[in-house]
Amino acid sequence: QDRANITLYTVVKHLPKLLPLLQEILQDSVFPEKELQNLKKITAQNLKVNMEKTSYLAQTRFRELLFGEMHPYGRNLYEQDIEAIEAPRLREYYRSAISSQAC
Repeated sequence: QDRANITLYTVVKHLPKLLPLLQEILQDSVFPEKELQNLKKITAQNLKVNMEKTSYLAQTRFRELLFGEMHPYGRNLYEQDIEAIEAPRLREYYRSAISSQAC
């Protein structure tokens, strides 16, 4: 919950073409609205499935009790949280927290 990793698997001959693409992804992502809506829909569907699993419910409740509801590790994800994600706020977060740290 507190880090992101990117792994690029390729053969050496394709590396010169793929590195600039990877750099663009890390530094210049645009988050198109249509793709964001699709991702939100998929994430909400996955959450609904997980909410039916006792292992998921136990894990989220355990973290909530261990860290507290106000701690980032103790907060749980709800469907309304997913719906509240907006492209402009996502872009701003990306600019301040991701692209400034990339490469």
